[in-house]
Amino acid sequence: MTTTANPGPGEEWRLGGEPGAPSTPHEQEPSEPAEDRSRQALERPIMVLTVEHLAWSLVAVWALLTRIVALGTRPLSDSEARNALFEFDLANKTAHAAAAGFHPVSAGWVHLLEAGLFAVIGAGDSTARIGFALSGVLIVAMALTMRPYVGRAGAIALGTMFAISPSITYFSRDASTVMPASAMALVAIILFMALIQEPDRRTALRLGFVGGLMVSAGSAGVVDSGAFVVALAALGLWELVATRKAFLRLRVWMHRYAGLAALTIVAAAAVALLSEGALPGIVMRIRTTPGPVTAALPGYARGIAFYGLPLALYEFLIVILAAVGALLIISLRIRSRFAWWCLIWTAATVAFYLWIPVRTPATTMVMIVPAAFLGAFAVEHLHHMIAWRYVRYAVAAIALFSVYVQILTNFIYFAPDATEAQWSRHANLAWRDGATTLQSAELCREIAKRFSSAQASVYFHESGARSGTPALRWYLRSLTPADDADMASVVVEVGVVQTVSADLGSERYEFDFEEAWQPDPDELDTARALRYLLTAQLWGPVAITPAVITVRSTGASSPTIILPPGVSR
Repeated sequence: MTTTANPGPGEEWRLGGEPGAPSTPHEQEPSEPAEDRSRQALERPIMVLTVEHLAWSLVAVWALLTRIVALGTRPLSDSEARNALFEFDLANKTAHAAAAGFHPVSAGWVHLLEAGLFAVIGAGDSTARIGFALSGVLIVAMALTMRPYVGRAGAIALGTMFAISPSITYFSRDASTVMPASAMALVAIILFMALIQEPDRRTALRLGFVGGLMVSAGSAGVVDSGAFVVALAALGLWELVATRKAFLRLRVWMHRYAGLAALTIVAAAAVALLSEGALPGIVMRIRTTPGPVTAALPGYARGIAFYGLPLALYEFLIVILAAVGALLIISLRIRSRFAWWCLIWTAATVAFYLWIPVRTPATTMVMIVPAAFLGAFAVEHLHHMIAWRYVRYAVAAIALFSVYVQILTNFIYFAPDATEAQWSRHANLAWRDGATTLQSAELCREIAKRFSSAQASVYFHESGARSGTPALRWYLRSLTPADDADMASVVVEVGVVQTVSADLGSERYEFDFEEAWQPDPDELDTARALRYLLTAQLWGPVAITPAVITVRSTGASSPTIILPPGVSR
């Protein structure tokens, strides 16, 4: 029996369970619902999407689309084909094939990489440019790593300028060594900043390795390395003048970091020498044929006349923002050593390229890369001001128009079209050294397909300034080169017409092989400038190089060649 300890009023004795009687189970409390692990896993937030994340995602997608998509649509120019032929010989270990007779100024790692791609993927227009296109993507990606030095808004602006620049996009889709050289220059900047923050031998070796790749990638890398040294020397001299106990600090720096500096220089020199001398035997077996360059007299006036048009008509966004950034830095509104270093880097690069007599369209890209850093500083500074809420609309409008020009020059009028009427031709400012027409590549491909199952030879008639014809050799590389025009199945003549007699039954195709446009700034007015910006319609004459291909009958039935527009028989 069970009782209460102190029964109160109304409380009575309570009977408990009898011994041996079955016990009554206690009432169970309601249990909590079972845990839904699937729901928790699916509803767990991975990240918070910010405006910065969205901006970088758009920049990355746009950079990939504009660099990789339809990479082989534009025919290779003579300068591109010269590099591609050399790399084709390296990949196939030949010195007397249709590609023989050409090699670039520098036989560095860039051409080794492309030769490896030819061996793995196969030779083609897209493969000839894929390494350079990836370098263009790397340039955009490096803008993200600049966040600690140019700010978060400045880094987004830097990546956007790189991604939508018409010139950077064009030469990302071109087999020009300025692209990998500029990409390695940006990687070297990041490694140099890391070496300053945490000096160690591993970082010094990495910087030396990338520096060697930058120098051996081409002349643009050499100029960038020289501009880097000039900018560092200028800042060092300022420190000596403006800092107390500067010589004592210099001695301390030399004691601590002279070994790392020497290690970096030695590593860079070793990589450059190994890259340049990696293939001496093959280079010696291939006959050197120097590539054409656009040379003139030295002087800043001539340099401004040459580079002023692409800077004003293509790179207006970067030029405007760079000018604002330079003014903010000089007026001490932006107080940053890195900003001053970028300003000196830009000034040294632009001054050098404007003065030297060798001028090429690809050099425009080398000048706008450091200028974009000044624009990034300008955007970062303006982003923290109240005026940004109004200025951003003007910047966005200019950026959208830059995208329009980018699409117009890279995806609409990306190559000369021989079918256009003389009074309505369109042209690109990058065609000054000549660009292969669409019809040339189409015709050569059709001829190569015709002889794909038979042994055929090709003879290239060389004369004067058109000696070599690397673009046509590239598209007819499957044919065996011949030393005698009378014994060749295909005879190619560029610039000189009707020097080889056509046999009975042979087929003769006349076409415009190449177009070159040398725009005259003195003939440009406001109406022509607006028309060119909106429609890419050129002003002034166009230099057209004719070509003739004679195809002799092989004695067997063969597919009929479908002539592309602009080709006459």
